[in-house]
Amino acid sequence: MGTGLACVSRAVAAPWFMAVQERFPDFEHYFFVVQHFQRFVSTGFNNPQPWWFYPLVLLLLTLPWSLAAGLAAAGVPGSKKADIRSCGS
Repeated sequence: MGTGLACVSRAVAAPWFMAVQERFPDFEHYFFVVQHFQRFVSTGFNNPQPWWFYPLVLLLLTLPWSLAAGLAAAGVPGSKKADIRSCGS
């Protein structure tokens, strides 16, 4: 189901992206580079925070799960690693 949904999404979105790129030649760079990367590492978008602000916020917003995952990955006694084989059975 996941692969089929991804194919349908691409089939729907691709003509739109191609049409916009044809009409506005700089669209691809603006959309993917400026809007997805430069926005988070520059201060030109009402963004005065440093580059490490967003990873820190994501880490804090996912507490306590990020802490539990970190402890389990480090092998701290008393923390349990998830057994993937038991998921969904």
